[in-house]
Amino acid sequence: MPYDDPLPDARSAAESDPAVADVGLSEEQAKLFRDLPLPAWVFDEETLRFLDVNDAAVAIYGHPRERFLRMSIRDIRPREDADRVERHVRSRTERYDADEPWRHRTADGRLLEVAIDSHATRWCGRPARLVVARDVTRPNRAAREVEALNRRLAEEARRYQRLAAFGAAIETIHEVDALVRHGLEELTELLGMDGAGFYDLHAGEAILRHAFRLEERRRSGAILTRQTSDSGLVGRVAATGRPEWTPVYDRSPYAASRVLGRGLGSQLTLPVQEAGRVAYVLGVVTFDRTVDLDEHALAVARAFVHRLENALDRVRTLGEIRATREATFRAFGVALEARNYETAGHTDRVSDRAVAFARRLGLPPEELRAIQWGAYLHDVGKLAIPDAILLKPGRLTPDEFEVVRQHADIGDRMIRDLAFLPAATRQIVRHHHERWDGGGYPDGLAGPDVPLPARLFALVDVHDALRRERPYKSAWSAEATREEIARCAGTQFDPALTTAFLEAFDD
Repeated sequence: MPYDDPLPDARSAAESDPAVADVGLSEEQAKLFRDLPLPAWVFDEETLRFLDVNDAAVAIYGHPRERFLRMSIRDIRPREDADRVERHVRSRTERYDADEPWRHRTADGRLLEVAIDSHATRWCGRPARLVVARDVTRPNRAAREVEALNRRLAEEARRYQRLAAFGAAIETIHEVDALVRHGLEELTELLGMDGAGFYDLHAGEAILRHAFRLEERRRSGAILTRQTSDSGLVGRVAATGRPEWTPVYDRSPYAASRVLGRGLGSQLTLPVQEAGRVAYVLGVVTFDRTVDLDEHALAVARAFVHRLENALDRVRTLGEIRATREATFRAFGVALEARNYETAGHTDRVSDRAVAFARRLGLPPEELRAIQWGAYLHDVGKLAIPDAILLKPGRLTPDEFEVVRQHADIGDRMIRDLAFLPAATRQIVRHHHERWDGGGYPDGLAGPDVPLPARLFALVDVHDALRRERPYKSAWSAEATREEIARCAGTQFDPALTTAFLEAFDD
């Protein structure tokens, strides 16, 4: 039993005035002890029993004085703190001021957090401790609440910073697939989830088009790659157009039955709209664990998806503009080949082959597009060449040939003010008749001074011209064409590019 009788000398001391000389407290100290507004007590260092307590201790801890004097200091401590109590008492330091609060239990079971100041003393000739305790429960609770608030504010700030960074980053992404992949990765990291998927809603089905960190779970069947668009959480969000937060997937009434029990933890499912309708559904999930997303996190996720929607709309609009622009460029090329009696399909053939050759050489995607545009527009300057010269069936006079040579410079001036055209496009239009030996036009550039896009396109253009019949010549055979191109390496053509071209194409 914890409430054993105290030692006889402690009982007699407790029943006498605390100011008796044998107790070890002066009269002044005894008065301070009794009147101190903070809980205070004296306990025996050997037995840990209370030898005396003041009125504040009785009031705050709820034990009558008589009960206190039958207890030890272990009786006001939680059981799990026993080791710390023993270490503190056995340290026998002259004065002890705890760095961390102690936990004390009151008579009605409440836990208090207290800061203690402990002094070594003697009581009736025995080593004892005088302890003063200060209740810090409320200040500590307030401090913890402030700390929790600070953590929450820091997390909110981190999410907003990541959202702002995402908004800035997506302005530099101009392909839908790349944009979606980036969005899945960022939202997964932002929310502290494990993976994400992007479903395309089409013809009554929801098809997983993009995934981030889902491959292993997809193989195990925990992630569906195809489902009807009216089933599961994906179907729920597709039908309502509202986000769905599911803290525990297997408990959701909308969970897909085929994946129950396969380790899905929590899932946030969000609609992605296009032209005012839900066209896609984005899901972010955890595996083998659940998470707690507060309203702030959900609001950030919704804002995130809204920015993704705007970015997708921008990219699609740019794609439509680009497609329209490319169609316009191609139309120019086709119109020119018709006017010039070029063999049908010249524009498409040189465009396709120039892009294929550039890709084989390892040029980046943006350079491929510029080369394609250059192939469409390479002879745009011929619009200014009179029909009498351009369509003349016989050999041109030197003066007439000089007029034709002007088409490269004219074409360059025609497109000069189109600020969106890349440099490689203009280089092809102006320099595709330059020669490696410097004998070309309009600028007489030689060797590597001739821009690379123009050097590679010159090979493609001449190859197509030789292989096709024209009003003034028959089509050359593949063998004869290859021999002629090889013969012109180092004079008309870049020798290294010539070798690469002949290795890449055998027709």
